[in-house]
Amino acid sequence: MRLDIDGSGRRARGWLAFVLVVALGCTPFPHRPDPSTRIPPTQLEHQAARAQKPEIKQTAATSLAPATLADGTVAVRAIAYVNGHPIFDFELRDAMLQRMREVANLDEPLRSKKLKEIEEQELDRLIEREVILEDCFARLKKIKGKAMEELQRAASREFENWLRQFKTSTNLKSDSEVHEVLSAQGTSADNIRRQLERSFMSMEYMRNLILPKIQVIPLADVNDYYREHRDEFTEPDRAKWQDIFIDASKFSNKLAAKDYAEQIITRLRGGDDFVALSRKLHDSGINPLLSADGIGEKRGEIQPPEVERALFQLESGQVGAPIEMPGGYHVVRMLERRKAGIKPLTPEVQADIRKRIQSTIADREYRRLVEEMKSKAIVYVVPKS
Repeated sequence: MRLDIDGSGRRARGWLAFVLVVALGCTPFPHRPDPSTRIPPTQLEHQAARAQKPEIKQTAATSLAPATLADGTVAVRAIAYVNGHPIFDFELRDAMLQRMREVANLDEPLRSKKLKEIEEQELDRLIEREVILEDCFARLKKIKGKAMEELQRAASREFENWLRQFKTSTNLKSDSEVHEVLSAQGTSADNIRRQLERSFMSMEYMRNLILPKIQVIPLADVNDYYREHRDEFTEPDRAKWQDIFIDASKFSNKLAAKDYAEQIITRLRGGDDFVALSRKLHDSGINPLLSADGIGEKRGEIQPPEVERALFQLESGQVGAPIEMPGGYHVVRMLERRKAGIKPLTPEVQADIRKRIQSTIADREYRRLVEEMKSKAIVYVVPKS
């Protein structure tokens, strides 16, 4: 899982996209409510106490306490436990639903193979989330003050923001309407609240652990990256240009059209505004182009292709000679020419490099911390019946 360093890409957007898919009518799953209390798997804890080393294991489903409602009705199935806390089947199902586009066009057996791969990946992510939260809650409980309450309030606000966005996007007015839409697709606002809040808290916790280690990237590191990754800063020939077309059909003959094009070039070289002149010629019917902006910037993209060779011979600010075409003449001006080569190490490039280095360090540190947390946790995956 990639750490969202600046907090701009939170899971709320992913959940909004997911529920929009649901609201638009994906195949519904059987509805199962979401109990939010901890499941106390007595036999699980007994086994965990005897474990020689922390590791992911499988244990018989009968050794784990089922998730139940207050009246004793079995409501959901726990598919894994992290230190005795359950991960529910609806969480995995909803996570997988977000990725159904990946299998939409696959035939068997590729579809089943891909579904199994997605299931394994999403279960790993859920386990990872719970492992992080276990470490988070254990650490915050030791801190004086209201750090835990503040984190939970922030997570709750994240859900409330999502709910407002969802109502707006689906034109739903009330919570009861939201409930009907979600229930029809086998999920609920409570399920999504759990997913959103727990994902938010886990990522906020990791971000706060990692950010202090990547806030300062020395200039020497930036220079080293720039020197060692020159290929990442290579840019092709690029041109921003303007275009006027002199329509030869508006003149007595093509030579007269060429003479007029040369007059226009003289005026432009003398300082006339290209855009204003282009618009004036368009209004008079001589220039059929709707805009003065040239089409395409890189070689192979320029339209029409016959203009490209002459265009790339110009420097910034230059107006070229008339370019003959079957129906008339193009008059072009080079606005900005950037020749192929290595980008200079400008402040903007330095800032980009710092972000790349930060991202690399953050991903590496994230993996290290997660593996360390996993080594301290007891994770049990319930085998499929």
